[in-house]
Amino acid sequence: MIVCKACNQPIKANSLNDIAIVDNQIIHHDCMTTSSVISCCLCAKKHFKTNTKEYSSIKAYHLFGRNDVYYVCTDCLNQLNANVECCHYCNHQFINFPLEYL
Repeated sequence: MIVCKACNQPIKANSLNDIAIVDNQIIHHDCMTTSSVISCCLCAKKHFKTNTKEYSSIKAYHLFGRNDVYYVCTDCLNQLNANVECCHYCNHQFINFPLEYL
């Protein structure tokens, strides 16, 4: 028996349209919209929330006074050689990209 990695319920699929693969794990297609599965804001791939870093856009906070939350997968952070850092003024997290990407 195959168990969905998002909801821990047995998967009873009638077709490939009933399942999805997230981080090489099989889940119900309906579980793609749960809070445990999110999209990376850089590559748009679906990942389990545990395989991402959460950060607030410091530019959006300082310019618009919003606390918008974005998610970036660890694959994108590693590929870009970026670090998640904390603003000394407002304590919000942000991604510090290397100078060659700016």
